[in-house]
This record gives sequence, C-alpha cells and structure tokens, in this order.
Amino acid sequence: ELRRWLVAELGGQPRILDCFCGAGMMWRAAYGSTACYVGLDRKQFDDARRTIVCDSLRYLRHVDARLDDFDLFDLDAYGSPLEHLAIICSRLEPEPGRRLGFVLTDGTGFAAKMNQSGHGALSHAGVSRHRATRVQYRYRDTIAEMSIRRSLAQAGLTVVAAKRAKAPSGGTAEMRYTAILATWPTARLSRG
Repeated sequence: ELRRWLVAELGGQPRILDCFCGAGMMWRAAYGSTACYVGLDRKQFDDARRTIVCDSLRYLRHVDARLDDFDLFDLDAYGSPLEHLAIICSRLEPEPGRRLGFVLTDGTGFAAKMNQSGHGALSHAGVSRHRATRVQYRYRDTIAEMSIRRSLAQAGLTVVAAKRAKAPSGGTAEMRYTAILATWPTARLSRG
C-alpha cells in the first residue's frame, strides 16, 4: 500500500531502484511489473526484470552509479535501510522542484532489543552506543527518524508527505515501514 501510494504521488510511472529486489514480489505486486525498474540483489533471478547481481551498498557508492536517474528508492533491507538512505542522499544532485520517493523497511527490532543496532546508523543519527541500557530499543523509532531527517537534510530535500506502518506484533524483527515523498525547494540551487 505504501509503495502504490508513492507510485501515484510520483505520477504513476516513476523510475525505481530496488536495493533488495529478491524474487520480485514487490516488482509484481506494488510496481505492476513496470519496465522503469532496476533491482539489486546478491542473488541472480531469471525473470523479466532488469537486475544487477551485487552488494547494494557497493553499487550505491560506485562512481558510475547514476542515482539521479531514479525517482523512487525502495530500501527493503534485511535489517536497517539507514546506511543506504544516507549514501543515496549524499550522492543526489539537487534539482529544484523535483520529487523523489523513498520506501524504507526497517527490520532491526531484535538487534535493538539486544542493544546491537549498527554503529553506522547510530553514529549518523548522532547517537552513542549504550550497551548497558535499553536506549536503542526504547528509542528505536526516534533514532531512525533522526537518521532519516539528517540524510534528507544533507541532500537539501524537504518532506512533502510521509506514511508509516508497523507489522503486526509477534515477530522478532518488529518491522517498521516508512514511505517518504520529498522534494527540493524551487529556490534552492545547490547543497549548502
């Protein structure tokens, strides 16, 4: 539902980069098997999608990766999507008035319960690691929001709208889903 909402907000035919494409469930269910799609995964899938077999973090950092070619970034990580978001936002060139979509799936609930959240995500949000307390678990959503805001601000992006959802309780990951529609202000010419 969050993905379909973003597709509609981006005009119905956005150019999608799916950083954890898997077997293509989202490509079929949420994106209508669009041709305006590139999927990244460590495993090869032989289907009609355009996919690249790679580590998505390495792809995002690669000098020849043209991230500005995409309008919607799907970050359905097996853990935290925050490092991916930070890299994408650091590499995008501002284009006043352009709208972008980000879908983030955060499955770090168990790691947060064990105070084992990734150091990079904590550091990016400006949070120190606290092993002896349950800070990471109690403030998991706040820490993620701080990191998301920081990434978008570094890119000069302004949030137009956002939607959030939680998976039903019961699983150890305690999944969180976030869809963000963002834009560069029309008066902004470059990153500050």
